[in-house]
Amino acid sequence: NGRDVSSAFITELQAEPWIPNMDLKRMPVDEQFKSMNIKRLKKTLNYAAKTGMPRAYLWGAEWWHWLEVQGINEFSDYIKELKKE
Repeated sequence: NGRDVSSAFITELQAEPWIPNMDLKRMPVDEQFKSMNIKRLKKTLNYAAKTGMPRAYLWGAEWWHWLEVQGINEFSDYIKELKKE
């Protein structure tokens, strides 16, 4: 499209479930994974990389931490391995 996006950032990239009108902590994890799971996160990050923008700020750190407390480390382990600048 000819636009220079090299100085633009993606902000609040969805990396947690979207559960309107319900306390996330009261919803079973398998239900949460219907709107966000590791496969969907990877697909979202791949899409973000294709935009050409050099940085994306993810929305979901509190959820990843909550999952860790539940003994589910898949998200936080994956996030820790991502390239950060």
